[in-house]
Amino acid sequence: MEILHRENNSIFEKNSSPQRNRVEGIRPYPNDNNYVLKLGETSELVFILQLMLNSLSIYYNSPRIPVSGIFDTTLQKIVAEFQRINMIPVSGTVDRTTWQRLVEEYNETVNDSQ
Repeated sequence: MEILHRENNSIFEKNSSPQRNRVEGIRPYPNDNNYVLKLGETSELVFILQLMLNSLSIYYNSPRIPVSGIFDTTLQKIVAEFQRINMIPVSGTVDRTTWQRLVEEYNETVNDSQ
């Protein structure tokens, strides 16, 4: 197991399996209801978003993306596809509704299969 990032007592670990990453202790979405993760943002939440989407990629048949903490156009397209599949209004940005659905999917599929 390789530690990828450690900040504010949050630890993100790379599973020894090359197939998926595991997120330990998913942080809740910020309390600000107007907060949106969007193109160009660089943050710990984007890093977590990328890990979760990579873990779900085998279930959604979507490409794996680099885990950099940077919200780029590739991530925007994958978020939009996730929203479309889950019948969330498609914006390519991550608001509270998208984040909550992503965490639900992650917990239902990835955590249950480990």
